Amino acid sequence: GARGRGPQECLWQWTYHADPAIPSAEFTNAQGDRLIKIAKDHEVRNWEAVAREYEETMDRRGAGSSGTGANRKRPVDCLQYYQKNRKRRPTAASWTKEEDALLTAAVKGEEIMDGERWNMWSRIAASFPEKTGKQCLQRWNVLVKETQQQPDGSGAKGKKKPQSQTQLGAGSTGRKASNKWTEEEDEILLKKVAEEGRKWSKVAKFIDNKSDRQCRERYTLIDPDLKKGDWTDDEAIDLHKSVVDCYNRNGGSIKWETVGRKMQRCTNHCRKNWSRVVNLLFTWILKETVREMASEALSEAKHAL
Repeated sequence: GARGRGPQECLWQWTYHADPAIPSAEFTNAQGDRLIKIAKDHEVRNWEAVAREYEETMDRRGAGSSGTGANRKRPVDCLQYYQKNRKRRPTAASWTKEEDALLTAAVKGEEIMDGERWNMWSRIAASFPEKTGKQCLQRWNVLVKETQQQPDGSGAKGKKKPQSQTQLGAGSTGRKASNKWTEEEDEILLKKVAEEGRKWSKVAKFIDNKSDRQCRERYTLIDPDLKKGDWTDDEAIDLHKSVVDCYNRNGGSIKWETVGRKMQRCTNHCRKNWSRVVNLLFTWILKETVREMASEALSEAKHAL
């Protein structure tokens, strides 16, 4: 063995450092951004799954030779990179004219396909090695702004052109616009949901400057079938059962939309009521624990005397 080193030390050195088959632990900034996003999708745990998804994602994006292990990373390297870089800001992506053209075609393709827009940018990003969905969205917003500032052909500069929902990016990002809902828009929303069902991408087409996500969130507030008013004791019990059932069915994740539908209550109200109950429970447990500790300490003091 190595002079002055025991068998176990030699094994560790070979396993974790010296073996030439060990994949590189280095990440570029773009690769790091991708890893951090995947880690957060996995709730920053199960690093074997994170490393596996990272390799599959980079292979699909054409970064390195697919299937050769060029994109393979050890779970421990993924964990260490995340711990060191979890608070850094994502790096700005550079875009070529060819990529801009590809991005424009991809967005128009999504508009024609009329797919679900909540994950539209993730699908688009699959065509761009080392770029995230958020970076694609940010670049699209820049392109839209540049288009609006171009001459309209009549010599008038700076005149804004009409925007479709996709141009606005609202339908795909779910970000709230500054405009408030009017009574007329609420009526249209209720009518279209009755006609189309909860197909939010279709419903959003009938309401100007409102995204599918905005329509869904607004409907949770004005749905005529939702219960209003204070919670009853029976509802509190049902809420507990629904949350526990949802938690167990989804591997520790609570889908509040599912809970809200089951309770026939607004999603936010269900979440807030659950948080209030949990806080009260923990407060009660803490008080009881302190009371028991104080009682035990007093009893021990009496025995000592």
